Amino acid sequence: MRKSIHWDKWGLIPAALLIAGMVAILLRMDPTAAWAVHFNWDGTPNRFANVGELFYLAVIAFVVFFAMAAMDEGLVQLGIGKWNVAGAIGTFSSAILFGAIFMIFRAGPEPGSHLPGGHAFLLLGFALFCGGLALALDMLRRYPEPEIESPPFTLPDLTRKNWAYWERFRLPWVDVLLATTFLPIAAGVWLFSPSKPLVFQWMTTAFLVLPLLFLGGMTLVVNRERLVVRFGLFRIPLFRVRLARIHAVREERINPIRDFGGLGIRYSFWRGWGVIFGRDCVAFTSSSGRKITVSSRRPALLAALLDRLAKDAD
Repeated sequence: MRKSIHWDKWGLIPAALLIAGMVAILLRMDPTAAWAVHFNWDGTPNRFANVGELFYLAVIAFVVFFAMAAMDEGLVQLGIGKWNVAGAIGTFSSAILFGAIFMIFRAGPEPGSHLPGGHAFLLLGFALFCGGLALALDMLRRYPEPEIESPPFTLPDLTRKNWAYWERFRLPWVDVLLATTFLPIAAGVWLFSPSKPLVFQWMTTAFLVLPLLFLGGMTLVVNRERLVVRFGLFRIPLFRVRLARIHAVREERINPIRDFGGLGIRYSFWRGWGVIFGRDCVAFTSSSGRKITVSSRRPALLAALLDRLAKDAD
């Protein structure tokens, strides 16, 4: 039975421990005192905050942790273990925020706050060490082999009126990654902008709208005349290709990171444009020489269908 979620995210263990340590330090700090959060070069403070405001750092660390867990899950499901740096990124960011809170705690509350010099280098070294530890732990994982399915297929009845073939790709972990990345940024811009000028309102709106444009994945539709690829929650058309202009259709199995640099709408110098949501794809060349690669859940069927319809359209 195929696992829906893989919980063995070893590379995120240090990040979880750092977040727990962060919360433990914050709970030990006096909530009524003013704590120094920024220092001059000589170690004297020049900015202060209360413990409630410092808890935002823990919230940021948790959001990054959750986003990297979603990214890790996506890479595992795609069978891309070699390039999995999600745990290292989550741990590095958690180490930076943990170190910042630890230095604030060590400097002490006002009055009498003071931080000895050189801590910035110690903080960076600590974060790099934690990130390296996360990478080392991730190398001990056993990644499941990606499932290769080649189900038998038969071409549909192409003589039927209003015939169409369609597929929809939606990766929930991508939706989670977008939501945990853009929405907190929008909330932060709105909450921490002092006077809410128009530019901040537009920035907040942009960070709220962008995820909606990309959530919902990809929809691929093939009819007798053309192939249409739509993207996002609002089904924004990416491109339309007339079947008569399609040549050299082939089924391919790719590595999204190595071949296209990631998922989504991508461009590769040697593979052209791609709409990538997985390893199984169909690639073809248009009559103008443009190379296009599109993900498919049934690549053998889609490749045979496009080849048949392209020949009939000639």
